[in-house]
Amino acid sequence: MSFFFNFPDPDKSDIVSSEKSETEKSSLASEDVTVAKCREIFPSLKEKDYNNVAVLSHRLSDFCIHYYDSQAVQKTASDSLSAASSVSQAIQSHSDLIPNVYEGGLKVWECAIDLLEFLQNTQISFVGKSVLELGCGAGLPGILAAKQGAAHVHFQDYNSEVLEIYTIANVRLNQIEESGKCACRYFSGDWTSFQQQSRSILGETFRYDIILTAETIYKTENYSKLIAVFESCLAEDGVVYLAAKSNYFGVGGGTRDFEQFVKKHGHFVSEVCHTIEAGVPREIIKLKHQE
Repeated sequence: MSFFFNFPDPDKSDIVSSEKSETEKSSLASEDVTVAKCREIFPSLKEKDYNNVAVLSHRLSDFCIHYYDSQAVQKTASDSLSAASSVSQAIQSHSDLIPNVYEGGLKVWECAIDLLEFLQNTQISFVGKSVLELGCGAGLPGILAAKQGAAHVHFQDYNSEVLEIYTIANVRLNQIEESGKCACRYFSGDWTSFQQQSRSILGETFRYDIILTAETIYKTENYSKLIAVFESCLAEDGVVYLAAKSNYFGVGGGTRDFEQFVKKHGHFVSEVCHTIEAGVPREIIKLKHQE
């Protein structure tokens, strides 16, 4: 079962796309939007029955990251979830994105793989660090951090069901918690809710040394939320690694727009530390607190 973003063809008229975008923005602005509240998801003692679900692997230099095939997980989930669930709605509509309902977590996005390979190739040290993967979906970068010695890895995704049926299953598949060396926690909900409740959930003094995030800047209206999480949750000497496309056609987001927003915001400095040349270039951006 294939999923897709409802993005217009970039080769078609820019004027048509722009007019449609402004109409959609006006419509969204007039709606009373309800978003998911932050809550901690606790892994069930009973593991999901994925015996018949294909396992895929991504090989890095000296080890593999394993994860369940997302399409097979979608099929398995569709048989067990209620028709009213957010993931069921997405599966039935064959869409990667239903605003404020489902944010594409049941898929391994290419920028997540870019981030995974960048972190390994540049030998970023995770030993003893506290790490957050924001908008985690499959959770592959977070799993890498755990396998590389992080003391704490927290996985956050908009949808609780994504964490329950996919992220946690992938963490268990890689035997992260069995080693006893890394403490994993899982949080669902909107970024603003997560940022506002992080102190009460994690403690007043807890901060992340590293925040990882991929394919999370496709909507410009979410930039303020994202920066607020960084500002509130990142340690003073911490670093953010963000992987994204240079342009998400028809939506308005992309790495250049995001860097301009960061510069205007003024609390962080950013730099492009890696570029993947493609039809639409993809980049890894590094952010740190402004000194």
